[in-house]
Amino acid sequence: DLPMVAAPGTVFCYNNAASHLLAGVVEASTGMPIREYAESRLFAPSGITSASWPQGNSGQSWGGGSLFVTPLDLARLGVLFLQKGAWRGQRVVSEGWVTAATTSASELTVTKSPLDGYGYQWWTSSRGFFSTRGHGGQLAVVVPKLDLVMVVTAAASDPQTLEIAKILT
Repeated sequence: DLPMVAAPGTVFCYNNAASHLLAGVVEASTGMPIREYAESRLFAPSGITSASWPQGNSGQSWGGGSLFVTPLDLARLGVLFLQKGAWRGQRVVSEGWVTAATTSASELTVTKSPLDGYGYQWWTSSRGFFSTRGHGGQLAVVVPKLDLVMVVTAAASDPQTLEIAKILT
């Protein structure tokens, strides 16, 4: 029942509600909480041990803005995607899915940053990188051409975070 800002399919507008709905779809299709599904299919095989994914009063996991991991585990997620879904030589996520997830499915028409697209839960850039973006300035940036993963966990108003944002811009 959220009001539409434009006709569906015409303008991209990120919102946490879509990620919450996505979590519900995953839970309905797998028959388990998204935290348990992610633990067995993504976190454990990638060495991610700190993940916390709260549930709402209804028992459904919060899909958007609620996955908490340490900086090291956020870096592991970035490295997993840098390595096209492989972790220590083992396939965790299909290479095709990583490519699809980190390729722009929606173009951002108004932006003052190098991020100009959005894939499947990943922000994308025509400048050759993709990133996760979390509340308060949490982010992981993956630059495949440089074999680089950079993680920042700081408040968005923090001067160092703002300086990093300027560098990326």
